[in-house]
Amino acid sequence: MVSAWRLALVPGHLPVARVHGLLLDPAGRCLIQVHADRTTSLPGGVPEPRDGDLFSTLRREAWEENQVVVTDVVHLGHQRVEHPGREPYAQVGLVGRICRFEPRRPDIDGRTYHRYLAPLADVAALLGWGGTLTVQAAAAARVATRLWHLPVDAPTRPAAFV
Repeated sequence: MVSAWRLALVPGHLPVARVHGLLLDPAGRCLIQVHADRTTSLPGGVPEPRDGDLFSTLRREAWEENQVVVTDVVHLGHQRVEHPGREPYAQVGLVGRICRFEPRRPDIDGRTYHRYLAPLADVAALLGWGGTLTVQAAAAARVATRLWHLPVDAPTRPAAFV
């Protein structure tokens, strides 16, 4: 069972099992990674002790998976996940600003993702995550507009593979 998305910090008693990020380029487009089987996802992964914090987890995962350098990162919220036989945990959403793209190469597991940049307003539909991602995208748009002055409502370049 997954709870509703909460625009709040994770309670201290709830461990974080997964982090994902809405990563925005200077034109206000969001990075979607396309897998070899044509499924799609947002960059992210499992926090590791060496990361230090969730922002560092997202930066590391973005680099490992997509070879992008992420600067500013802001917390968007979380959802509580419960599975029979497992302790409840949190999935955390963040938004980050991409400052540089490097040439693509395989990640630590040997996978090379295609990088697709799409308007932030289209991401929930493209990934099929529904309302949960719609709420996160709206919060990400507010952050990107107010803090970074990115043109998320009208990206300056069309959607494209990079």
